[in-house]
Amino acid sequence: MTRDPHRLVGRLQQVAHSVRRTSDRVLAQSAGLTTAQAAVGAVIHADPGCSQREVARRLGLGEPALVAAVGRLVDAGLVERRTSTEDPRAAALFLTPRGDDAITRAQATYAVLNRAIVAALGEDGRARLAELLDDLDAAVTRAGEEQLGTAVE
Repeated sequence: MTRDPHRLVGRLQQVAHSVRRTSDRVLAQSAGLTTAQAAVGAVIHADPGCSQREVARRLGLGEPALVAAVGRLVDAGLVERRTSTEDPRAAALFLTPRGDDAITRAQATYAVLNRAIVAALGEDGRARLAELLDDLDAAVTRAGEEQLGTAVE
């Protein structure tokens, strides 16, 4: 069966789902994390003491979704909240030793997945795919904003 080359949104969703499902499965085995938890942990790992607002901004998430994700990481003993030294009303996020170990294992797992992608695409293909994904993200965001603009008018 041939694929309709014009059904790009559906195909992109299929590939994204496949990548997410595989990523979740291997991360659960290697690090005991989901893809979303690994993303949050990676930001905290790279910037210890960052705020939930900063993590949400970097990941492009809404703060309510991030509060729940951080809460699960805190409950699992992987992240701790401390009072921010810059703003006593805000919490600063830090990985616990267990959290640091889990993120280190997650990063090693991502390295394996990234090598599989490079093996499938080649280095030039990987670079081109990254460029295309950036272009696609910008184009879809613009199209969505334009569609919302016409719906409001």
